Amino acid sequence: MKTFHIHINGIVQGVGFRPFVFKLALESNLAGWVNNTSDGVHIQVNANGKVAQIFFERVLAEKPKFSVITKASIKEVPFKLYDQFDIVHSQEGESTNLLVTPDYGMCIDCKKELFEAKNHRYLYPFITCTNCGPRY
Repeated sequence: MKTFHIHINGIVQGVGFRPFVFKLALESNLAGWVNNTSDGVHIQVNANGKVAQIFFERVLAEKPKFSVITKASIKEVPFKLYDQFDIVHSQEGESTNLLVTPDYGMCIDCKKELFEAKNHRYLYPFITCTNCGPRY
């Protein structure tokens, strides 16, 4: 087993990228972490080379609907054993190099929450989710 680091640039924040990676990692039985930084999304996983490459390719191919990947890389890093997969809190870096997501139309789930009278978000004007993003 080895440890691999994946770095993804583009429109990858505010589009549900971390929850997507988390679900894919659990589905793939991988341990490690995912987080946002000022230069994109970073992922670290324990896997053999073939499994890591397949995971990397699936991340790129199955990415969230509103994400746009402009650059992605995978490399082996010094081994560190992880016992589960975690979403790590976002981190700030020295300089920001991010693309801002456009304001997309509200998804079906958010519309249902907004207009369903028994929902606790009924008529709440600041609905946001990982499918359609924040309202600007």
